[in-house]
Amino acid sequence: RPKIEYAMTSAYLTADGAEPAFTNWAFTRGSPEDFMGCLDYIFLSEGLQVSGVKRVATQEEAPGPYPSETQPSDHVMIAADLIVTNKGNTLGSAISGGGKRRGQSSNDESVEELRESIAEFVADKSTQNKDFPTSLNSFERLTVHRIAEESGLMSGSSGAGRDRKISIWKPSV
Repeated sequence: RPKIEYAMTSAYLTADGAEPAFTNWAFTRGSPEDFMGCLDYIFLSEGLQVSGVKRVATQEEAPGPYPSETQPSDHVMIAADLIVTNKGNTLGSAISGGGKRRGQSSNDESVEELRESIAEFVADKSTQNKDFPTSLNSFERLTVHRIAEESGLMSGSSGAGRDRKISIWKPSV
């Protein structure tokens, strides 16, 4: 079972109660039947609400299979109107194997925890650098950069994707 960093929902399932019957209707060379299925989705994470979705024609209404003179792709267009309800995912929504990441429930708690961690690092005269875990999200990494700068520390990021991490260090005197 995959580990999902943030729970997501489908825009069409949320708005219409079901996915479209199809988002792809393609002529299949060498086969007596066309391929028709739902291959395309719009997923929403915390902080987004769907206020409406573009209606997808039924098979009876659609002039498929595609592509055609009027439809340049074998995928039909899907779209959703979204409302941003907050600045992004809160850490409490993160799931990994069914549990909350580090037990946090908001960005405010995350910022406070990072401030405390960096303050402890500054106070520790025996340590010159600190690496943060790769589990930090982009908001948390940006927060570390900002707090490090406010604290007179140097900071840098390395790696990509899930391996992206941030390090801070005390400047040479």
